[in-house]
Parts: sequence; C-alpha cells; structure tokens
Amino acid sequence: MSIQKIRLRRRLKMAVVAASTAYMLFGVTGYARSVTSASITASDQEAVVQETSIQQPIVIFTDQEEKQINGFKEYRIPQEYSEYGGSLPVEIQEYIWKICQEYGVDYALVLAMIEVESGYHYDAESNCQAVGYMQVMESWHTDRMQKLGTTDLKDPYQNILVGVDYIAELLRRYPVSVALSAYNRGLNNQRGTGALDLANRKIYETKYSEKVLRRTAEIEKELAQ
Repeated sequence: MSIQKIRLRRRLKMAVVAASTAYMLFGVTGYARSVTSASITASDQEAVVQETSIQQPIVIFTDQEEKQINGFKEYRIPQEYSEYGGSLPVEIQEYIWKICQEYGVDYALVLAMIEVESGYHYDAESNCQAVGYMQVMESWHTDRMQKLGTTDLKDPYQNILVGVDYIAELLRRYPVSVALSAYNRGLNNQRGTGALDLANRKIYETKYSEKVLRRTAEIEKELAQ
C-alpha cells in the first residue's frame, strides 16, 4: 500500500473517531456538519471511497442554536445533582419536550418532577419499587402501560412516557397542586393522606407539590435566559 493511501486511511480513521465522539456527546439534533469534509479534501474522499468502500461522509449535529427550534432549549441540571451521578442527556430532554407538546404538559414542570422524584437518576429505585426518572410504580400502572405499549419502566423513555401520561391525566381532572400531590401519594389511601383525602380537609398543597412548583418556576427562568 502506498504512503499516500496509508495517510488517507489514517486521516479517515481520525475523522471517524472524531465523528463518533461528537455523536455520543451531542446526539442527533441541530444543524448537520460533515466531519470528513473538514479533514479530508474532495479528491481525497474519492480516493478513500475507492480504497475503503465508505460511501458517504459521517454527518453529525453540533450547532447549539438549532436545539432551540420549535421552542426546545437544552437544560443543564444543577451541579449538586450532576456531581452525584445525576444526568439528563439532551436526547432524553428532546424526547420529554416532544411528549410534553403532545400531552399539553409544561416541559419545565416535568423537569422539576424528575429532579424531585429521582435527582436525575434514570436507574433510581425506591423501597416501594418506584423506578426510574419519574419514580413510576408498575403495580399502579399496569393498565396504563398496556395502553401505551410499554413493558420496561427501567427504560428511561418508557418511564417518562408513563409518567407524563399519568400527570397529564391528573392535570385534566384536578388543580395543579392537587394533581402533583396525587402523583406523589395517590388520590386516596388508608391513612387518609392521599391528595383527595387532604383536599376534603381543604389541604390543597403538600411539601412535594410546593417544591415541584417552586423548581418549575426556577427552571422556566433558566430556560428563558
């Protein structure tokens, strides 16, 4: 193999590695940018195609401004959560945004719920078997999961879909504070501390609902900056 072809192979390998790394970091949203075109000339690309059978340059998306298309803006979770393993990748944020648009639920509200419920840990699991970002309990939502076609609440996308579907249903029926309390503690329970149990005693807010609503307002301000 000629020295020129060896160099072309090396340059192509570096471009592919760069593309793969950027893909993992930035996902697949934003304006498209050709990685190989930045590092390999047009004539080089033709020679490489003949030598390696790679048909097209790898395309990735990196422009942050594109992330604001249709109102979406990437959210950076608080450092106090990321330092302890919490994360919310942009691909999942985009999914949350789309689901919220479909259900008519406030995007910032769902982000706040994820923060309060799981601290941005997709694999969180409580003693009562609530799992995932939105701490969904399968025993409570068997019918809902069947309706939505979900089977694995440990999958972050399925977890979010079930959680948003549930809070959307509650918001259609009750004021936001009562809906949030119901999401957290159920509508009624034997101890008389369910959301409707409390509402019957004219208690419409709980520490949970107050915290979620406070964080919702703060997140909305951050996203507006």
